[in-house]
Amino acid sequence: MVSKTNSMIPLNDFLYAIKSDLSLDNKNFSEKLESIPILLDLHPLSSYVTPIFYRLVEVFIVCDNKTKLRILNICKKCRHHFDAITDFSHIVGPLYRPLYSNDDYARVLNANLLALFSKYISKDDVIVEIIKENIYSPDPNISKIAFAVMTEYVQAFTDYAQSLVVLLMESFYNYPSERVTIPFFQELVDVCCNLSISVVHVDIAFEKFLSEIYLRTRPELDIYLFKFVVHISVDSYKKMDIVLSKVLEHIELTDDIIKRSALVKLIKKFIDGNFRWPEHIIHAQFEVIETLLKEGPTNAKLVSMLFDYLTLLIPNSIVGFKIIFDFLYKYIGINPDVMNTRVAMVYNNLFKIFDAYEFSELIDEEKLKFLLTNIYVDSEVAYKALRSYIISNRDFEPRDVLFKLCCESRKESEREDKLNLAFSVLRTLIYFEPKFTKDILTLAMEIIKEKKGLHLESCYQLIYCMGVTETIPIDSWIVKMEEIEPALLYKIASIAFINGHWSVSCEITKILSRVISGLSQNSLIMLNIIKLMSESSIDMLTYNELENSIDNQELAIGTFEEMLLQNNKSRNMSMIVEFLKNRSRLFKILMSTVSYFNETHTEVFQDHSGIQEYQKFLHEELQYDIVDLDDYSKITDTLISQSIDADYETRLQLEFLNEQILFFKSLLLLLVGDNVIDYIDVVAEKEKDYTEALLSEKNTGFNLEDIEIIEDCEKDDKDKEAPDNNDKEIKKNTYVPKLWGMPIFKDNEEVVTKKMKRDSPPSNEMPKVPNNSVNDSQIYKNSSKSMDPSEIGLTKADMKYIQSRLELAGVVRYQESKKEYSNSKIKMHTSQLFIKYLGEENWEKCKNIADIIEKMNPTDLKEFLNLRDKVFECLSYAFVDYRVMIPFIFYKRSNTVVQLDICPKEEIDNGILLPDGGVSLNVEAIINFTTIHYKFSRMEIELIHYEDGVLKKSIVKEGSKGSDNYFKETFFLNIEKNGCLKMTLSGFETRSEDYYQLAERSINYRTTKD
Repeated sequence: MVSKTNSMIPLNDFLYAIKSDLSLDNKNFSEKLESIPILLDLHPLSSYVTPIFYRLVEVFIVCDNKTKLRILNICKKCRHHFDAITDFSHIVGPLYRPLYSNDDYARVLNANLLALFSKYISKDDVIVEIIKENIYSPDPNISKIAFAVMTEYVQAFTDYAQSLVVLLMESFYNYPSERVTIPFFQELVDVCCNLSISVVHVDIAFEKFLSEIYLRTRPELDIYLFKFVVHISVDSYKKMDIVLSKVLEHIELTDDIIKRSALVKLIKKFIDGNFRWPEHIIHAQFEVIETLLKEGPTNAKLVSMLFDYLTLLIPNSIVGFKIIFDFLYKYIGINPDVMNTRVAMVYNNLFKIFDAYEFSELIDEEKLKFLLTNIYVDSEVAYKALRSYIISNRDFEPRDVLFKLCCESRKESEREDKLNLAFSVLRTLIYFEPKFTKDILTLAMEIIKEKKGLHLESCYQLIYCMGVTETIPIDSWIVKMEEIEPALLYKIASIAFINGHWSVSCEITKILSRVISGLSQNSLIMLNIIKLMSESSIDMLTYNELENSIDNQELAIGTFEEMLLQNNKSRNMSMIVEFLKNRSRLFKILMSTVSYFNETHTEVFQDHSGIQEYQKFLHEELQYDIVDLDDYSKITDTLISQSIDADYETRLQLEFLNEQILFFKSLLLLLVGDNVIDYIDVVAEKEKDYTEALLSEKNTGFNLEDIEIIEDCEKDDKDKEAPDNNDKEIKKNTYVPKLWGMPIFKDNEEVVTKKMKRDSPPSNEMPKVPNNSVNDSQIYKNSSKSMDPSEIGLTKADMKYIQSRLELAGVVRYQESKKEYSNSKIKMHTSQLFIKYLGEENWEKCKNIADIIEKMNPTDLKEFLNLRDKVFECLSYAFVDYRVMIPFIFYKRSNTVVQLDICPKEEIDNGILLPDGGVSLNVEAIINFTTIHYKFSRMEIELIHYEDGVLKKSIVKEGSKGSDNYFKETFFLNIEKNGCLKMTLSGFETRSEDYYQLAERSINYRTTKD
């Protein structure tokens, strides 16, 4: 019954299989029952989920208690699918009668199954009575299930939950008694720890329970009271210092190792709860540790846990860190390996929480050397601490000090892990501070001469890092390696390729292909792609070099597409192919324009009489190239918006490709002068081909293989480089060619993301092709809304800590930003991208020439030809050594899934069957992003009803959020004729506050089966 692939089983086959598989007469019943969670995850829509739970209930009623318990546990595992159940009356009805069974165990099992659905049904007094009767049962199996029912009820029903704190207090005072035993009280406290803080009178609870703990009237129950008090303290952000002090005090007071262990574990809740520890509480923890140490080795495990907490807790000031360091150094001799690593962990904590100027008094060269070279410090922990230090220190000077220390450590290190640490920190320094790239060549030659670290991958990540303009030839180090490992060579080829050192990656792939036998077909394809792309680099902007580059790029594209045919088509592969195609198109335009730049001044004077005539000639020759560049920019912009799973580096490379296209376009526009570029005519010429291609694509369902974003764009009335051209309009109802659902061609405009307008009416045309789509937004935008932290019980210090935790370190790359190029004619928007991928020297040359071009105002053909030559010179610096390649070629494919469906439904050929008259339908949406970047504050589901191809009704509703990834809304329609239902899922992204269309699907329906 469980499919080996992610393809959906046809509904009719599914229903038949469910009935036969989940039958007690089936000899494979047990095996089929255990497969239910997997089956539900593969088929999460209502039409599949609902019959499974109906069948489980039918079996539950007639089976024995052992099987009932198994079904109950399976339902608990699958509760995230409950939102997709269409009608709960078919579950509640059959389960109600067994509540009156004479078998107490069967009754509580039945009550527990019903209680799982408490969110969807009303509170039942019969179940409340079953709980009351059976929590005191002497049979631990029955009482345990009864408490499980109670847990479900307190989470669903506020009035019932409020009575539980009273029951807890009554039970405390009734202890010890026949009914209230320690196991009973323990179970009751565990249930109370599931209470929402909103149903607890926090101040009253603190007053009563803390006083009982203080008076120790029932010391054997203290640990359980503590558990509840800690729960309400951490959740309410109240009296955390008082409660934590009491916990530490009782660890010292008790000599029961079990109680001590439980109390020590409670301290972790304050660390997880982002509590800022005052100095007096840190000192109290020191006293507890010292007390336990004096008592002897029996407390070793608890002492270790408390020392670990010191590396995780967050002091409320720098002084708190200072006293922690002093305490750790005091006991450094207990276990040097562990204690020194703990010191490094505290440094990491310090660097992540406070700014450099705040912790400057606690860190100096000796401390950095300690992290770099101390043999007792775990190198992985040391690296994390030093990376945090680099990110916190935005000034060049402290980074320069660390760079020199790393170079010294590399020379002195004899241990492989410390050598690896030095290389890794150096690479991180270059990543965040590109100024160090100028020192890498000298450093690399020293490394090769000394032969230290040539067997380490991190060595080559440093030598062949991005931004280093000089490439160390392979011959300089390969002959000095004692043993050549093919796996290491492949890693070096990948590193060199991704970072732009393509002569090295090309040579290594040739060696690997020649000397290694038995490579898999996939490995051979990947090596061939690296080789082809490596050979596409250009050293001079000449026709022959560009032609060779394009040939290799197109061969690489063909190899990629061969891979796509052989394997499941992943979204990442599709993205790479689109990127390479766009890049190849850019180089084709470069090649086609080189001939115009190569034409000598004498030849131009012979063929053209003046500047106007020559500009008109260039306009006729270049206008289609300019329009194509405009189109390629929009395609790249779409790729950027759809790179949900790409890493930060990939996004930068996509952005840079777009920068290059816009830069090239602006230079060509300078050459055509005031001649009009007609963008719309070219759209009309290309529209048919793109439309036919898209219509021929198979509809495969909602996933990231055809992910899309649909954004509205701000439109400038005039292109800055060309005169107004608003004499033509594209008809609103004509089909617009799209890439994954986003229009590829638009009017001549700058693409700027903004909030999508909701006031445009739906099209009157019935949709012919379902566009399965997902959507993306800019991930690093911050919401402009602010909040008062005190409203949720947080101090400003708490908020600062939380913010530091949430920041994505990868975004903090270039703190000393270069001055952007802001002249109006030539578009070079992001200086840091040009520096990163072309080198600072090329950037400076490009910028200086661009400044000259901006000031040029040619009045005759001779001056214009001088401008043309400057344009070519500027292009030469911008495209020579252009080696940008998406690195997530080596990353795993995405598992992100989005689905839209209608329920309930009866499937027929080419659609579903709906009866005449009034119909109630649920539109459900499932959206699972595997990335952390997206959170939507509000979802909308739109249903557009067409009959006989004519728009009948459009309804938009806010999706009822059943869970984080499941949405469902009910729509009422009047069905008269055959038609089509178009569903759209849209959302408001929390941080950007932009409106996005996430998915779209159309389903045809018929009123009769004929």
